[in-house]
Amino acid sequence: CVWVSVSLSADLLLHDPSLTEGRRLIELGAGVGLAGLVTADCTNAASVVITDGNQEVVKYIRHNVEATLRDGGELSVQLISLF
Repeated sequence: CVWVSVSLSADLLLHDPSLTEGRRLIELGAGVGLAGLVTADCTNAASVVITDGNQEVVKYIRHNVEATLRDGGELSVQLISLF
């Protein structure tokens, strides 16, 4: 399941990648990591950190990163607890 807001964010970044140029970004509670993956792969962001609070989800995000991203840019996937 992908939230509508994530799809809209990814679409916006695909149409205007300059929004993130040179910026450091973090995606909190990423789920599948779509917004972070799009940002890392399709923009010139300085760095992207994709996070989630569920260890299994983080494992799947790491798999998605390995399966889809080209080389370039700084990207990390981290387990984080917000509470």
